[in-house]
This record gives sequence, structure tokens and C-alpha cells, in this order.
Amino acid sequence: MAIHAVNNFKSILAPDVLPFCLVSVSWFQSLIPYRCSPEACLSLSSIPDAPTITKTILKLNPNKSSGPDGLTSGFFKGAWSILGEEVVCSIQRLFLTDYLINLRLSKPHKKLLLIAWQCVIYLLWTERNSRLHRRSFRSPQSLLTTLDLTVRNRCSSLQSQNPATSSSMIQLWF
Repeated sequence: MAIHAVNNFKSILAPDVLPFCLVSVSWFQSLIPYRCSPEACLSLSSIPDAPTITKTILKLNPNKSSGPDGLTSGFFKGAWSILGEEVVCSIQRLFLTDYLINLRLSKPHKKLLLIAWQCVIYLLWTERNSRLHRRSFRSPQSLLTTLDLTVRNRCSSLQSQNPATSSSMIQLWF
């Protein structure tokens, strides 16, 4: 009985020969009747101003899932007085340079950028908390030294998993 059921569904869901069907582009376009006006397209590709970016970030729900860097909007809201200007500049720079579109980096380079970015955010966050709650301050040079050592250690820890990638990342870092 089981073999009969499997063969029945296999013939329906996975036939040996798929029928050929020619579909035009206009048919796909007819599935989505809405089209942006030229003004709306221009608005979507224009560089957002600082108040718009700030308002958008501060409106985000802090309990939603984090981004690819592991940080939620709650982090950015909490550190907005420290990071706000840099976040606004970074977002505007993306619109000016098409950085993400033109980013053609090797896998080790992308991993290194991600690790460095995560370390910077983590160090800034811990420094902020130290200053607010413990009244302890570290010099910028001390933070840079910690960043350097943390990135080196993280790259070295990947040596056992992927020696070639780890070696490339360490060479890029120096």
C-alpha cells in the first residue's frame, strides 16, 4: 500500500517530464498591477535627510529580531546620542556611493569586515555602559588596542575550522 501511495503522489508532484510552457514578460507584469510613478521612483532613490533617518530608526520596535550584526533597534535607540550621527552618515553614504551594490569582496574580506564591525559595536557599547554605570573611562588608544587584539584572536580562533580563510583574514588585518 505504501509503495502505491508513493508512486501515486510521485506521478502527480514530480512527473518525469515537465510540460513546456512559454510565458511572456507581460503576463508576469499583469500579475502585479501597481506600478510606481516616476515621482515615486525618484523619491525612493533619493538620499534621505537626517531627521527622516532618525525618525525611522527611533520608530522601530525594539523587540523585533536583530539584524545580521545581531543588534536590535533597541541598541541603536539606547546609544543614539553616541552613534546617531555616524549611523545617519553611514546610511546617507550608502545612497551616495552604491556601496552595497558595488561591494565585490572576497569571502575572508567580508568575514573580517563583519568581525571588525561587531567588535567595534561591542566595544562602544561596553565603554558606554562603563562610563554610565561604573564611572570608568578608557582612552581611545586603549579601545583601539582592545579592538585589534579581539579581531586578531577571533581570526586566530577560526584556524582550526578553516586555515586558509583564517590566514587570509589575519593577513588582511595587518
